Amino acid sequence: MRYRITEMEAGLLSLGLFAIVTLLVFSGRLQTADAQGALLVNGHDLGDLGTILMQLFTNYGRELVWSLLVLVMLLFGNRNTKIIGLELGVLFLVGILVGDISKTLLPRPRPFPTGPPDPENPERD
Repeated sequence: MRYRITEMEAGLLSLGLFAIVTLLVFSGRLQTADAQGALLVNGHDLGDLGTILMQLFTNYGRELVWSLLVLVMLLFGNRNTKIIGLELGVLFLVGILVGDISKTLLPRPRPFPTGPPDPENPERD
């Protein structure tokens, strides 16, 4: 007989994994992985379509792109799709709020410096 994971077990497993990732992030152990991931993404050729899509996401941000997706789901979906669209919309709003608040309260260094070179601080380059 096949064992099925209950909702409580799945929730506890997710919470445990979240705690482990949080500890790894704030211990600084993921900084190297962040930098390697950034180099991998930036060095990968996505082709013309991939480049256009990445520019779309970069220029118009998460709010516009994902809001349009949720709007399409709400306008053109069947009942189940509309419910999922509503759930996604709420999750996106909560995620944006929690993400922005946590970045303010718990800052961490970026994998690479951003902005123009600073002649007064050559280590930043």
